[in-house]
Amino acid sequence: MKKPIFFLLLGLIVWALINGTQAYLTELDPDEAYYWMYSKFPDWGYFDHPPVVALMIRLGYSLVENELGVRLVTLLLHAGTVFLIWLLAGKPEKKEELLSLFILLGAMPMFQLYGFITTPDPPLLFFTAFFFWMYALFLKKKSWVYTFLLGLSMVLMLYSKYHGLLVILFTLASNLRLLRQPRFYIASIFGAALFIPHILWQFDNEFPSLKYHLVGRNDPYALKHTLNYLVNQLINFSPFLVPLWVSALWEKPGKDPMKRAYWFTIVGFLGFFLLATIKGHAEPQWTVVLSIPFALLGLTYLREHPKRRKLYHLMGLSSLLLVLAARILIITPLGAKILPEFHKKEWIEALKEKAGDRPVLFVDNYRDPSTYSFYTGNLSAAINDPVSYRRNQFDIWSLETAYQGRDVLLFGLPEWVYCRKMEPFKMYRKNRKTCEVENIQIVQKVYFEPTAQALELKKGISGSIQLSILNPYPHEVKVNDPIWRITPILYFIRGENSWEVEARLDVNSFPSKKKIPAGLSFTLPEMPSGTYHMAIMLEGNGMIYSVNSDLLEVQID
Repeated sequence: MKKPIFFLLLGLIVWALINGTQAYLTELDPDEAYYWMYSKFPDWGYFDHPPVVALMIRLGYSLVENELGVRLVTLLLHAGTVFLIWLLAGKPEKKEELLSLFILLGAMPMFQLYGFITTPDPPLLFFTAFFFWMYALFLKKKSWVYTFLLGLSMVLMLYSKYHGLLVILFTLASNLRLLRQPRFYIASIFGAALFIPHILWQFDNEFPSLKYHLVGRNDPYALKHTLNYLVNQLINFSPFLVPLWVSALWEKPGKDPMKRAYWFTIVGFLGFFLLATIKGHAEPQWTVVLSIPFALLGLTYLREHPKRRKLYHLMGLSSLLLVLAARILIITPLGAKILPEFHKKEWIEALKEKAGDRPVLFVDNYRDPSTYSFYTGNLSAAINDPVSYRRNQFDIWSLETAYQGRDVLLFGLPEWVYCRKMEPFKMYRKNRKTCEVENIQIVQKVYFEPTAQALELKKGISGSIQLSILNPYPHEVKVNDPIWRITPILYFIRGENSWEVEARLDVNSFPSKKKIPAGLSFTLPEMPSGTYHMAIMLEGNGMIYSVNSDLLEVQID
């Protein structure tokens, strides 16, 4: 074996051992626990993401039932990503170039993070590197094998994370001649055909991912979103190496199709998500895939400017040491105060003790029930208020059905005010509230549909709405239950103001798995005239805990 190849393999082994040790010693991040919940229910898609992350966790956890098992496939894919980057770099064999490869990759904090954390980003990194490798071979060799492998790499990116579409589009933008090649169309059609099961899943579930990512995250523009995005990009790719990245990008890619693909991907991604800050916060990890083209263009720059190699090695090593220090900090007691996301066991044990024999039902949260489920072994559910909180995978599952008629401990956010006898519950840097509830009725998925398309109501007088009520649950919901009485609430929104109006139903129960006609009567208070948005909510035992209609447009005179 040649010494340079030996150094490459040694570097990959050391890299994997460091990540493996970290994966074993570090508690799950709440998002990882959420994806672990995905893996318990295999499907072609999930509310937030495509299914690859669930498949990864299911495979690893079937072999090792702890944090390491959740992250096992990530460790393998990350080592594979580094190897593919080495291939894309031209299989460098010189020691200084191999050293440059590991320094540049290790200096980028987000790339290191996704070497041991399991989210949709590690498979996206791996399959993006695989896509670039197949693209390079597709350009060099007119082969049907590489045509279909290119299509396969495209769909595997999309099955990992929807951001893979941007990699494809910006690569295409870098080489529009692809549009003249029939094999490129065949590769694209092949990949699209393999993606059909996920599209059908989206259709069957009313396109939750599309609604969430394109509409559900919209917020009014705030300068802080743009500033946070820019700062996060500096951190993602190491502020120490920004001069190298700028210098590498400044040297235009010319006609080299691979350099053009890397250059267009970097500029396109950064510009796309900078524009995305107009509609709200952009998560730091959305651009982590750029670690690959940055490293490849950086390696090319160091080859062409060997006199600057030592300077950038020094700067990269400075960043690398800081990142390693942060990784060590994560697993220490001090890290619990600075990085509480990786330290959940203490409060979970306290909550489990408080709950006793009762199950815990979480309100407006998807991370805490997932973490609680992982560390206690008891699958928990969440009930969400889509007016004040975001929908998530728990709205697609029906885990809450198991709580019907049981005594439960509700666990909610600090601002939660709709429960009697709430008690504070302390956590690291954050607090929650708990509430003991007897004989709860589960009504989250009961659906109210007004008969009229447009509603016109009069303020200050009694009114009524004719509607149909669908109860999809296997249990009957009793409106006048002596312990858990159900009361409908009309929730009106206009600008930043809101009104809650109690209403009355003319039915006594919602039969299981049936749609029934019903009437809803109420008296509107004095409210400003104009157009409102209204939702029908259900209050149970003094707690408003579900939104049971679409947001309706209402005219009040």
